[in-house]
Amino acid sequence: MMTRLHTFLLKSRWPYALALTAALVYALVAWPAIHNGDVSEYTVTTVALANHATPAVRLSDLEEAQRRLPWMKEGFAEIDSDLRHQPGMVHLPFAKGRGDAVYAIHYFAYSALAVVPFKLLPLVGMDAFKCYLALNLFFVLLLGLTLRRVLDDNLKAAAALGLFLTCGLWAYLRWSSPEVVSAASLLMALLLYGSGAPLRAGVLVAIGAMQNPSIILAVGFLPLLRLALHWQAGRAWRAHLRAAIPDGRHFAGLLLGGLLALSAPLWNQIQFGTPSIIGQQFTRPDLFTAARLHSLFFDLSQGMIIGVPALLLLLLAWAARQGWRTLLVSAALTLAMALPALPVINWNSGAQGVMRYAVWGAMPLLGAMVWMLRERRRWLLALVPVLAVQWFVTGALARFRYVEFSPLAVRVMVHAPHWYNPDPELFGERVKHSDSYIDAREAYTFSYKGRAAKSLYHPDTPESVQMLCGAGMTPAADNDFHDINHGWRYVNGPVKCQPLPASARTGAAGG
Repeated sequence: MMTRLHTFLLKSRWPYALALTAALVYALVAWPAIHNGDVSEYTVTTVALANHATPAVRLSDLEEAQRRLPWMKEGFAEIDSDLRHQPGMVHLPFAKGRGDAVYAIHYFAYSALAVVPFKLLPLVGMDAFKCYLALNLFFVLLLGLTLRRVLDDNLKAAAALGLFLTCGLWAYLRWSSPEVVSAASLLMALLLYGSGAPLRAGVLVAIGAMQNPSIILAVGFLPLLRLALHWQAGRAWRAHLRAAIPDGRHFAGLLLGGLLALSAPLWNQIQFGTPSIIGQQFTRPDLFTAARLHSLFFDLSQGMIIGVPALLLLLLAWAARQGWRTLLVSAALTLAMALPALPVINWNSGAQGVMRYAVWGAMPLLGAMVWMLRERRRWLLALVPVLAVQWFVTGALARFRYVEFSPLAVRVMVHAPHWYNPDPELFGERVKHSDSYIDAREAYTFSYKGRAAKSLYHPDTPESVQMLCGAGMTPAADNDFHDINHGWRYVNGPVKCQPLPASARTGAAGG
């Protein structure tokens, strides 16, 4: 009897599905929604789609959103002014499309998906604007069921879902932003394509890419992932290459995903005359730097390394025993998706702990872990401490804001500042505790207990030098310097200054 019960609980899908559904329904009822991210865009667009089935924002849509969310008055102020008082003008993040209709510049897919819970929740007495929380939780449910399908074990699936939530996603579950949907869609697509459901995988890739366009690159990596998963030692290279070429169903899945994902740039082209109004207005090619790439993965305040440290160690340990192919393909996809994000203007964007690009960008690595987990019989002893570490990390990341340094970054800057040289925007905005822009005419100093630990200045800008050292002074040559991108320079430890040479003082006075 006990054996049958044990088998039923661990192997039958129904106990797992019912328990997961019950937990997520409880979360929907008990948790308050958090309206963060690009909330003014998503909320007004959801109301517009619910009212007239188009994403064009009308004054009546805005008035309804203001009535339902009165505390968001400041967030709605600019679009309110545009629609009510200055109908000839529209300020970003809204823009005029064809026929003078007004649209949010983020694609409307996330808002469209949220319309269903937006309509249904009031029928059971719940706030309609819990729709984003409901949508995020629904995609967690879909992911949980997908993990159960791939792993064929309730306990393994629950552990893998726990890793998903503790690899940065827990912080975004209640946000009205698409991070959870994009991450879950990407991970499900990787798992479903490799396990024989390519059409569903294609649809999910598209859903993720509609809000985070870099995810479309997964279409090119899915055949490589399938090849890595089905690699057979001793097989001829030609046979491997034939296996990598998609058959009819897999090709259809890739084509479907690519075409659906292209709906976003096509929409932008039709409405705004550019494939990406965000790319046009909020990116700069000169921001594509090695320092940014390093910070996305290794920054001690927002990088992937602080969000998934135990996962990375587990992956390396398991890959050393089970083979590197799946991990290498997954890591290459993660890197490929990171590159298009680098030129974005606001690098220190609103986030909770790990930056958003790094959160969904880590999903291929988590996917590699799931495939390795499927092949292991003795896994519990390894995964329990990993989950414990990731849960600790999840709590630690919630204790500081994105305009503050993490406790780990502070510790390093105090004891070994030369080891931590973040992108200048990250350092400057976290020193000032402000999400704005850094100014080459200013200097930025992080002090700990009244002592300068690390400073950032622009040596080619006299105002920056003067702010750091005072009038007629300049940093001495024996400071511990580190040059970073765009001409910025770090000084580690207290800044030692010396008088400017007489010729330099004269030039500065004349200038």
